[in-house]
Amino acid sequence: MVAQSQTVEAFHQSANAFLLKEDYPNAFIVLNNGLQSYPNHPLLNTDLAQYYYLQNDYPKAYSAITTAIASDSANDQSYQIAGNIYKALNKATECETLFTNALVKFPASGPLYNEMGSLLSDQKKNGAITYWEKGIQKDPSYPLNYYQAAKYYFSGSEFVWTILYGEIFVNMDPRNAKTPEIKNMILQSYKKLLINLSADKIANETNPFLKKYYTTFYHHREPAMLGVTTAALTMIRTRFALEWQNNTADSLSFHLFDFHQQLLQEGLFEAYNQWMFGAAENLVSFQAWAQNHASAYENFVKYHKTFLFKMPLGQYYHP
Repeated sequence: MVAQSQTVEAFHQSANAFLLKEDYPNAFIVLNNGLQSYPNHPLLNTDLAQYYYLQNDYPKAYSAITTAIASDSANDQSYQIAGNIYKALNKATECETLFTNALVKFPASGPLYNEMGSLLSDQKKNGAITYWEKGIQKDPSYPLNYYQAAKYYFSGSEFVWTILYGEIFVNMDPRNAKTPEIKNMILQSYKKLLINLSADKIANETNPFLKKYYTTFYHHREPAMLGVTTAALTMIRTRFALEWQNNTADSLSFHLFDFHQQLLQEGLFEAYNQWMFGAAENLVSFQAWAQNHASAYENFVKYHKTFLFKMPLGQYYHP
């Protein structure tokens, strides 16, 4: 059994390497040989479905993925790929049923929550945010639910969740093409937060995490009285991080704020805030800052490249 598992894995890895390089003939040769040795294996049929999907041969992709998900040993990635194929075939209703059943089988799969939320959003149906939030709660190390939720809240009035979820996403997947978009949303959300935050709003807030966030932020908002800039946010966020660490971290632990504290200790927090907001505020000014503080910025970039940011389970505070 061990030998068989390793052989299946070898076929799987080889086929995926060819698919990534878009060497489709070699990918098909590997998968055809693999399925001759291991007929109906869900992992190899999933790869075959992906092969046909990338070739835009959706009927054959559908046939292969149907075989894969019929197996009790199919994984959540099989259902992800199945969803892509169902959508390509305009099987939206069947796709929704597919994801509903898959989430019963894999209730902690961040990718499946993201796919279900995206499906509902694409169909203009209600409930997408419920799935993205559940994905954040159940699988906090998966980044795309943070991205989707941050965008959702940006169009509403819960700006703080765009700020928090957006910054988490940017740190989890900093090289994602969506990162500049989210950085700009975070900057704009700080402006909206400052416009809408008041003593009455804080007094009426019932969520303990939000109440503490609003209170701490409100205490240190003064640097932005003349406008929300990268420099002003750096000062506010520095004071926020220190107060949160001293007064709140033990009762409301939040890894993002722990990360801020670590950056402060390393002397990298100013460069981090420039990286986060500088280009979104003014690209020319950011480039000038980076040139004038070349050593500090280079130290931050080196540090951030080697730092693996992951949110742990149990730090979910959305109401």
